[in-house]
Amino acid sequence: RAFSLWPERLAPYGHPEPEPGFTEQMELLGSDVRNAIESCELRVGDLRYFLVEVGRWKMPRQVIPHTEHVDRNTDAAIRRAFESLAYRSEDRARIEACVGLYGFGKGTGQTRMASAMLRFLWPDEYGVVDWRNWAVLTNCEHPFLSASLLPSMGTKRGQLRDALFDVEAFLTYLAVLRGIGRELPLPRVADVDL
Repeated sequence: RAFSLWPERLAPYGHPEPEPGFTEQMELLGSDVRNAIESCELRVGDLRYFLVEVGRWKMPRQVIPHTEHVDRNTDAAIRRAFESLAYRSEDRARIEACVGLYGFGKGTGQTRMASAMLRFLWPDEYGVVDWRNWAVLTNCEHPFLSASLLPSMGTKRGQLRDALFDVEAFLTYLAVLRGIGRELPLPRVADVDL
């Protein structure tokens, strides 16, 4: 139904690399970083590269501002965030570790970028919180579902674009994605999200 309503909007969103190739590259990079986290072999240069690439994937038209935000993080702050991810498996703790970095929510409380980071580190468990998906799951402006699966954060798409997707909103979103995943034959939360 979405394709019949907006076929032009379902094309790739202007990523510099062809989709889905860039997403596949990011999944490989995320796997490498996850392995480094699990083996405690963290190299800050590699972690910075990962953070910049997550931004390039999530916001392809805002790479330079995102890179500047990532550069504001000290090496110690990046190491601390990833070390926290190594020892935490609870959703809230992982999200808060990511949100503690500039460019990923520090100072804003926004979890959009943190969700993208987690999606590439643990695609089985995480999806990317996004106002477009939230619109579909709340029937914002168009009835896609017989009942909304998420609480409304606005009745217009513009309100959703500007909404604060904080830690609580991301946790709520994850619960819905995981619930859908139990109903569908999709193995990963990232696949449900897509």
